[in-house]
Amino acid sequence: MKVELLSPAGSYESLRAAVNAGADAVYLGGSMFGARAFAQNLSGEDLLKAIDYVHVHGKKIYMTLNTLLKEEEIEEKLYDYLLPYYRQGLDALIVQDWGAVRFVRRHFPDIAIHASTQMAVMGKYGARILKDNGISRIVTPRELSLGEIREIRDDSDIEIESFVHGALCYSYSGQCLMSSMLGGRSGNRGRCAQPCRLPYTAMKDEKTISQKEEAYPISPKDICTLRLLPEILEAGVGSLKIEGRMKSPAYSGGVTAIYRKYLDLYEKNGTEGYHVEKNDLEYLEALYSRNGFSEGYYRQHNSRNMITLNKSTYSSDKDIKNEKDEMPDIHKKIHCRMAIQQDKEVRVEIFDDTHHIIYMGGRPYPAQNKPLTIENVVRQMMKTGGSSYCFQEVEVELDDGLFIPVGDLNGLRRNALEMFTQELLKKYRRILHNSPEIKAESETEKRIKPGMKLNCMVTTLEQFEKVMSIPEIDRIYLDYESTDLSHINAIADRCHAKRKQLFLSLPPVFRSAAANLFEKHFENMEQSCLDGYLVKSLDEYGYLDKRTSKTLVFDASMYSLNSEAERMYKEWGAESIALPYELNHRELKRRITGDEELVVYGYIPLMISAGCVKKTLGKCDKKQEYVFLKDRYNKYFTVKSSCGLCYNTIYNSQPLSLLGVSDKVEGLGVAALRLDFTKETAEETARIAKDFVKVFCGGDTEVLEITGFTRGHFNRGIE
Repeated sequence: MKVELLSPAGSYESLRAAVNAGADAVYLGGSMFGARAFAQNLSGEDLLKAIDYVHVHGKKIYMTLNTLLKEEEIEEKLYDYLLPYYRQGLDALIVQDWGAVRFVRRHFPDIAIHASTQMAVMGKYGARILKDNGISRIVTPRELSLGEIREIRDDSDIEIESFVHGALCYSYSGQCLMSSMLGGRSGNRGRCAQPCRLPYTAMKDEKTISQKEEAYPISPKDICTLRLLPEILEAGVGSLKIEGRMKSPAYSGGVTAIYRKYLDLYEKNGTEGYHVEKNDLEYLEALYSRNGFSEGYYRQHNSRNMITLNKSTYSSDKDIKNEKDEMPDIHKKIHCRMAIQQDKEVRVEIFDDTHHIIYMGGRPYPAQNKPLTIENVVRQMMKTGGSSYCFQEVEVELDDGLFIPVGDLNGLRRNALEMFTQELLKKYRRILHNSPEIKAESETEKRIKPGMKLNCMVTTLEQFEKVMSIPEIDRIYLDYESTDLSHINAIADRCHAKRKQLFLSLPPVFRSAAANLFEKHFENMEQSCLDGYLVKSLDEYGYLDKRTSKTLVFDASMYSLNSEAERMYKEWGAESIALPYELNHRELKRRITGDEELVVYGYIPLMISAGCVKKTLGKCDKKQEYVFLKDRYNKYFTVKSSCGLCYNTIYNSQPLSLLGVSDKVEGLGVAALRLDFTKETAEETARIAKDFVKVFCGGDTEVLEITGFTRGHFNRGIE
């Protein structure tokens, strides 16, 4: 497969700039369901026109469907939204939501689906699941190393698309709730307010550990990988993706032109003849950057030099004259033959190497004084400006003494070119005859189970001991990284003696290092009395699929804002699903089938990041501990360093608590409620758990709500 250069198109002008600059494909958002809701985007006729424009030039066009969809959106909007673009010949959809994947596969079976980086598929195990479910391409997380990308290539017959230039999120894409929880603008809905770009003071033990010039510890620089291009290509990346749908046509065209230059250089000369010129790097930095560039994660797991630290200084295309944006439009080269003969319709034949049409137009008139000449006909027919074509030559067979008005010649040219365009585009068009009947599962089909269970997730042995002593707790999820797995059987036996189930809560990140570590203990865990696993990523499911006989519960990070996604997970073998944090009470009520688990207490993880706050500040001591980020409003966000697998989790400043809305919670009809304990002391764990037991198991309405809590999205929800 020829390496593809894939460019962003936040507007029709950006699309044309990218194509003119040498993009092999463009990606864009429509009016709905794209991860850049505030980009100009295209809709309706403009998007249909864009699809045709790209195809006329022999390029490809992909549309983003890379947000999470709510129940009513899948039921009432998605089919009608996609249908015209599907018929027009859209090449692929870039998808995040597994409910959308299931829907598209059923209703639009022959369009390609690409797994968005928002899916956060980090290795070969997840890539296998993608391939098994009809997904042809993975857009890799920006955090993957060249070695991890190579491992996917060697293991899976799936196309690999990776980012080579543009903005870098601090969180793993698709695993960030920070904007959502702090301001209601969800990154999973394309509305991220970028709280990572704000200033924070790092604290530990109530002391400041960051300097004034380190006020932006979670604001990454943009990436530029020109120097790494040969290594990226040799790792197996088949599509080089440029980020920037929120940026200008000058940016789309300028960055595309530079990467086109160096991709062509590599393909011509290989690694030996590859050299990046300093002025091209300076040009890219002037187009747009935040305090310069980094080369991202390809060669390093994380680094201080990837973060802006000081207040971000933006360069943008407004500061420079952009010659790349002034390049002329490209035109498809074609050929024309004309026959203008007495008493016959004018014959216009247009062709290229693969397409051929004959257009028959009006008849010529006898000339009164100035008959047509071949030169005049050729001159007029060559005026294809404003179209996507240019004639390499025009051959004319002309009888003597004939005349055609200039306006008629122009009309012949326009009509013939339109006929040629339709012939060229015919292969892209699709026909879909029947509209499907799309309806939600009815109320009578919901599986209401008697008795609501109460489960707990714990991260320390002290917390474990406290919840073990509470008879009403049915299931304990034990944190994988905090557990001595050689003792898992003994721990499970203790739980069973207390009539409790024991599940292992897997890490939120399951890259190669995690998979290799897990493999060492897997046989022991499978032979133990462990009841099951709490699965937090597609890679973990891919690892366990067909290997375990134990029960699987999919956590909230395996998003299921719609029942289509839940049905997909149930088809994969999940016993139950932890409901997502971003639905409100009304949406949950519509969404629930009766098998789910609802988190009613806990510090919600806002970000999972390969970056490390301590390391960025020069404080890395490889100790798994908590530090804090204080924002402008003096709110403290807990940052947990998970040194074994080297990632950070940033938690909300206040815990979620639904203790005071117990009547609404009970009315949902979920199978289980869950308490998530992270940084709580043993005493806090016991007190909080007992309060929830009193309310939800004992019906006590006099229990006071915990202090300093949030309802999360239970009342407000997200757009």
